[in-house]
Amino acid sequence: MSKWNTQRLLFFGLALCLTPLLALPALAVEIYPLAEIRAGLEGEVITVLEGRQPVALKVEVLGVLEDWIGPGVPLILGRFTDERGRFEGVAAGMSGSPVMIDGRLVGALSYSVGNFTKEPICGITPIEKMLELEHLPAGELPWRREGVVAATGSVLRAIPLAVGVRGVAGDGLGAFDDLWQEMGLSPAAAAQPAAGTAAMGAEDLQPGMPVSAMLIWGDKIVGATGTVTWREGSRLLAFGHPFLGRGRSGGPISPAEIVWTVASGFNSFKISRYGTPAGTLTEDRLVGIAAEVGPVPRGLPIEVHVDRPGAPAIERHFEVLRSPRLVGPLAAFALRAAVADASAAEVDETLQLEGKIFLDGRPPLEMAIGGGAGNPPPVARIGAEVARVLAALFQAPMEVPRVERVVLRVHATERDGAWKVIRALPDRLSVRPGQSFAVRVELSDARGQRSWQKLEVAIPAEALPGRCTLAVGATRILDGELGAVAEARRRTARSADAYLAALASFSSDTRLEARLIRPASGIVSRGREYPALPATAHLLMRSSPGGNELYHSRWRRVAGAWREMERSVTGLVRVSITIEGEESAE
Repeated sequence: MSKWNTQRLLFFGLALCLTPLLALPALAVEIYPLAEIRAGLEGEVITVLEGRQPVALKVEVLGVLEDWIGPGVPLILGRFTDERGRFEGVAAGMSGSPVMIDGRLVGALSYSVGNFTKEPICGITPIEKMLELEHLPAGELPWRREGVVAATGSVLRAIPLAVGVRGVAGDGLGAFDDLWQEMGLSPAAAAQPAAGTAAMGAEDLQPGMPVSAMLIWGDKIVGATGTVTWREGSRLLAFGHPFLGRGRSGGPISPAEIVWTVASGFNSFKISRYGTPAGTLTEDRLVGIAAEVGPVPRGLPIEVHVDRPGAPAIERHFEVLRSPRLVGPLAAFALRAAVADASAAEVDETLQLEGKIFLDGRPPLEMAIGGGAGNPPPVARIGAEVARVLAALFQAPMEVPRVERVVLRVHATERDGAWKVIRALPDRLSVRPGQSFAVRVELSDARGQRSWQKLEVAIPAEALPGRCTLAVGATRILDGELGAVAEARRRTARSADAYLAALASFSSDTRLEARLIRPASGIVSRGREYPALPATAHLLMRSSPGGNELYHSRWRRVAGAWREMERSVTGLVRVSITIEGEESAE
């Protein structure tokens, strides 16, 4: 028998579970030994369905599935038997609800069987294994597993957490279905709007009560709500399955209040409102999460400034969880919500983003991107750029300076969409080394408005003669069509300096560029570009020790010119230009 079997646990007596929580004294409850669990035992699931008042739902043990959660970690199979439990079903947000038999703690409600089942089948994570949480691996997320097929023919899977959002319009939630699915949530159950912030604190983080792991907090709030299973002093256990599967973790937790539990044959869920963050999530592992009530950790501070014609300028401050996988999507989500605060976003408006990402001990990384009318909408495009850069920093293959904060400035311009490149007219089609030529670029927008831009391209004196291609378009489009050398430099970088230099050189779609290029067989390796190499050099680099990662570059830049535009640029045109040699010059 485990040493935990004799330990006295802080818990609330079942007889008092229907009285207001703050009036309850802490009573000791024993663990129900896992070895004594058998089919036919009856108990109660303690959870909150409305407000802060716990209720007891009847549950019957059906059996024990050995090694189902993991090696040496069984799952107790059960089903709700009383009228209310069968009506509500196993709802998103019940994860972690303590299961009691004869006044002793069995474990945490943590798994459920499919949708539209004729009876609410549930899985229970044994408390004995949850108390050994630090010694278990982080494990893969349970919602990424295939599960097992029960007698009903449905898959047994982790109960989704009830995600609540404050400060985001309801119609903006569906745009981030990928984010909810990344957390194991179906769109139907995810991101139900929270009804405000309740006045709750650390004393409300008690067994049977809701607890939220915060993803975004500040002017915007996104949290994932489950239930506290066990608490002793300042330490608590909850959920009964992983949250993000991060292992040793760090992020704020908050007490919560349940506004209502929505019963559904498809997927029941709880709607929650949050209290003040009151502790730190310390472990996120196979059998649940552990947290310490007390100081609240810092996330990644982000501030967003939005200027839109005809609407007051707004400023929003929030923090997002420093999760390498989620920090980008979370920042994009909060950015979209902040832009929507300025006023109802127009489908055809154009947005211009200027951003700075401040690094510890380094100059900030700067970004500039525009988004015009189209699909995806402009706010989605600028959000994707922010997410991409943050993901590159938080998932870097080597140690890079810590991201200290992010400042984003969004300007809404005329609702005319992006500029499209129609044609490019150089004033000459042949030029000698050391000379310049002008190219006039015709642009058009969605409303048929025209604009002419002039770019001067200077040919280096050392340029070799031959036929070249003048490519005109947005710098981002040119890089995509002609080879994303900056991305190849980032992927092959061997040092933080090379990695950050490549990241800082990522191109903008608001820059109109004329780039004179010629075919060349080059290589990008170790964060550097070698634009023109003979075949023997290719062979030598490929055969060098260490297995260098190599990328081919197909073009060599000869000359170019660019200018920043007030909105994004689309389209690409090509014109043939000849650089004359000495013979042709004569």
